[in-house]
Amino acid sequence: MRIFIGPADIGPRAYQLILPALLAGRQVIVWRPSLQIIQNLYDKGELLLSGSNFLELVERGEIVVAARENWYEGRRAREKVPHWASSPWVDGLDDALALIALREDSSKLLLSKRAIPVAPSEGVRWAKQIAQRNPRYVEGALDLLERRKLPSGYLTRAIAAENSTDAALSILRDARNTALSIEEAGADIPLHPGSYGAEIAALGGRRLSLGGDHQGLDTLDRFMDAMYLSSKLAHFKNFRSLDSFLRSPDRPIIRDGIAPFLSSPSAIIELDRKLRSSHFDISWREALKPSQASLGLAAAGVLFSALDGLTLSAAVVGGIAVSLLGAPKKLCQKLSLEGLDNAEEVQWLSLLAFGRKTLTLRHLGKLRSTLRTMSRQQIDGYFSS
Repeated sequence: MRIFIGPADIGPRAYQLILPALLAGRQVIVWRPSLQIIQNLYDKGELLLSGSNFLELVERGEIVVAARENWYEGRRAREKVPHWASSPWVDGLDDALALIALREDSSKLLLSKRAIPVAPSEGVRWAKQIAQRNPRYVEGALDLLERRKLPSGYLTRAIAAENSTDAALSILRDARNTALSIEEAGADIPLHPGSYGAEIAALGGRRLSLGGDHQGLDTLDRFMDAMYLSSKLAHFKNFRSLDSFLRSPDRPIIRDGIAPFLSSPSAIIELDRKLRSSHFDISWREALKPSQASLGLAAAGVLFSALDGLTLSAAVVGGIAVSLLGAPKKLCQKLSLEGLDNAEEVQWLSLLAFGRKTLTLRHLGKLRSTLRTMSRQQIDGYFSS
């Protein structure tokens, strides 16, 4: 799955979506990124990627950059377009992106490109036509404006319009340009903050397609649950640890674990219920119950001690000692010295949160506490702030 992120419309929060998108998808497509903002966020400790780290992931094909063709044509070309001021040219970094887009990858097939030049937009013409043919599009745009349920870039331009008709056309134009950008970049799904992404996709005339199967538009909103969960639980502390994971064979395990969030509107609730299932818990009685093997060793101790002429009490003590030396597995699991046997289905969650495949009871308790605090309001607020 190729996931599309548009920082120019979402704002700096969009760059924090890159990490969870890398975990959930095969590639992340970033529309018109600002390497200056990326570096500033990194310097403030708000992002794992520096500008050079971002470029490294582009060169490797983990991240794909997409933008209008003239966006790549140098500092002067970029400065000519006022709304590109949010992504100023950065020497040494944007030059490398331009080289990839206009030379190195220019003859490659779309899905093999690491930097994609996109044709000029047609949003203005389309917005006027659709507004005349179907007034419901205008009504839908104005409803989103009234509720302030729009990406920051959309909202700023709509508010600046002289009247409601121009505001609606502005929103429809932006939604259409986004929809076409997604398609021309070969992306599967766009990420918008909050619970209104599906409505924006519909305004732009786009149907979502995940893995080749057409889904309902609310799939876009459900995907934010996976993004939120990944953002809150990911254990990576720096780019080195993230980069190591991206190269590891464990990456598909997390991707497969996140997949159910695309088809269930209550995936976090279901996951919370699964983690609270009693089949994960181990009572002290169960933990201290000797295993068949340790009982056998204790019995053998009694038998051999009797044959050697030891007193029964000494034999019992010896058997118990033998039993304790081979501590029951359940006791080790109760003490979080060993991973749980029945936690394979949440192995991906353990990898995401703790960097290990085996889940201990202590780690399970941390996950339960974290999930208990998650709510719909928190998810929406996290991506709209």
